[in-house]
Amino acid sequence: MTTSDADLLRNRLEEYYRAVAGDAAATPLPELFTPDATWHLPRSNPLYQEPQRGLDKVMGVLTSGVGIYEQGSLDIRRSCTFVDAAQQRACVQLTLVARLADGTPYENDYVMVFAFRDGLICEVWEHLDTLHQHRLGTFET
Repeated sequence: MTTSDADLLRNRLEEYYRAVAGDAAATPLPELFTPDATWHLPRSNPLYQEPQRGLDKVMGVLTSGVGIYEQGSLDIRRSCTFVDAAQQRACVQLTLVARLADGTPYENDYVMVFAFRDGLICEVWEHLDTLHQHRLGTFET
């Protein structure tokens, strides 16, 4: 893999986070994933016990949180991004800061591992403190 391969993966991540944050000019989320993409959530997530397989299910995971957060309050603070172009993987450490729909402040740390195929996201492992989410009431919307 070359430097340009690593740059491609970094650019895909930038587009992904721009889209998640609501940037209307970003590449639409479905265009960043392979049709057979898989999303893994923590086993403690009460909404999704199994990996979500296929683009429709992955988009379901991504859009299920739309009503949880107050519109326009999402702030994704990435603190570390590691890209391994040879393995077609990336790891991102971040803090998500927002207000929940009821105005409650939300802040949680995440680690996300991305796998790529042909320049598109094919698999994601999302790690976060779901007990903290539960205590804030995010699973009750």
